[in-house]
Amino acid sequence: QSLAAYKQNGVGVLQYDGSHFYFVVYEAATLYFDNVRGVNEDVVNLGNVFILGDSYSTFEEYIPYISDAAWYRKTPAFVTNVDAVTETWWWQLLNETDSNLLVNASYSGTTMCNVGYNNADSTSTSFTTRLQKYIDEGYFEENHVDTFFLFGGTNDVWSNADNKRDVGAVKYADWTKEDLNQIIPAFCYLLSQIKTQVKPTRLVFVLNDEIASWDTSIVEGYKTACAYYGVNLVELSGITKQSGHPDELGMTAIKTQIIAYCRNKEN
Repeated sequence: QSLAAYKQNGVGVLQYDGSHFYFVVYEAATLYFDNVRGVNEDVVNLGNVFILGDSYSTFEEYIPYISDAAWYRKTPAFVTNVDAVTETWWWQLLNETDSNLLVNASYSGTTMCNVGYNNADSTSTSFTTRLQKYIDEGYFEENHVDTFFLFGGTNDVWSNADNKRDVGAVKYADWTKEDLNQIIPAFCYLLSQIKTQVKPTRLVFVLNDEIASWDTSIVEGYKTACAYYGVNLVELSGITKQSGHPDELGMTAIKTQIIAYCRNKEN
């Protein structure tokens, strides 16, 4: 089998020790060339990838923000067994698909709406503000996004654990400042901005399986908005966590479930 791969792809080395020939094939390289030549048809093509997320998608030195914005680190500050970037869901995803990471714009503790923990104004770090910065700088005019991953909502729900704030309702136009302070209308606004300003080939919202246990009405609002805007919705399930964040097995499960969803959509 290795010899056949060598003849097809030219990946390998024939060695002679004076009396015998030895054949050495580099399986990783062979797999790479198989993917490029379309031999492995199951490889999902995500193209240029942009990630807008919270702590679940961070890793120090791999996000364009201050070091404190990263929850996951080489030397963890919290209880977790994820201490290498290669263990993150997005690194695994990129490694197992035909894709190219443009930016991982993830920031720990951030909300999609403009109100965070203790009802504080979180406009400066919210998803809507961070996205708008890229829009205003013309980033998406110069860089086409094939797959846009939106992975958030966890902090919106956690910061409203006492249910004292009005989460709002779906709204598809004429957003006010107050709308962007509410969880559901802010989510609608965010989807609209991505669809109209970024214009990715594929927009995927990854929904944390833990959110439903906190507030089912928010989940229903997310689903309704995704349906309205034609957004791909990956509803995670069974994600193992430590300190409220995906552990090593959880990260792999996220990657696996996203790839399975995208592969199903391709078929």
